[in-house]
Amino acid sequence: MTGAVATGIAKWQRPTDAEAVIRVRWRNYHCRITAVNGDVMTFAQPCWTNSASGTDRTGPAWDSTTVDSTRYSGVAFFENAPELLDRPGEFVWNSKDRTVTYLPRKGENMRRAQAVTPHTEQLLVVDGAHDVTVSGIGFAYAAYRQPGTDEGYAGMQAGLTLTGATGPVDHAGRFYTKPSAAVTVRGGRHISIENGRFGRLGGAGAILEAGTKDSSVTRSSFTDLSSGAVYVGDTEPMPSAALAGSGTPSRTTPSPAPESSTPTRWASGPGTRPG
Repeated sequence: MTGAVATGIAKWQRPTDAEAVIRVRWRNYHCRITAVNGDVMTFAQPCWTNSASGTDRTGPAWDSTTVDSTRYSGVAFFENAPELLDRPGEFVWNSKDRTVTYLPRKGENMRRAQAVTPHTEQLLVVDGAHDVTVSGIGFAYAAYRQPGTDEGYAGMQAGLTLTGATGPVDHAGRFYTKPSAAVTVRGGRHISIENGRFGRLGGAGAILEAGTKDSSVTRSSFTDLSSGAVYVGDTEPMPSAALAGSGTPSRTTPSPAPESSTPTRWASGPGTRPG
């Protein structure tokens, strides 16, 4: 991609800490700059390849919404560079010095403020269990590390991404990658999550997958999430008996619908995504 000179990126202190944010219709792409040579910027792989057309892993119609499609109208914005700090509440991560530079909001005193830097992606994992109730617990400050790697965020839809340098030809989406979630239930039976409070999360709220059935998420709130609230099921269009719940109908639903807000970062994330 050209434009490093016109945008001033060529003169930035650490352009390789910055990333481009691109939006094409409903799809979002976040890819880190890996090098700047004159006016030319290159981006992390496989993020950039997975954001472009011709992967043969998404279906030909999806190539009309990639970063090299006719619908692409340019980078929405760049982020994570000290040169871009201009509004209170913004921060920049310096990977070399391992420091965070933050512009305080009005009234904030950083000598007394408590700063939290999440590292753990999953706060609770229920794997193969049955007859478990999780009630009245708050889940906050979970990380979502994939977008900060060379995988970046090659968005598909509903908060799912295309990852990996190579993969099988497939047009059904079975190999898309879900975001990390504060709570993950795999192969569970009669799992109940109730009166939960999900907030300040780098990824999603809860994922119920891998054949989980007869389970529910009820009377829970989801606010200040970076991705979707609840993911139910898997991306496999023709699942095995294990994923389908041993051949019986899977009754895993968020009921009643959880209170949720629009994702704050990965904009295509849904309130609820049934598999």
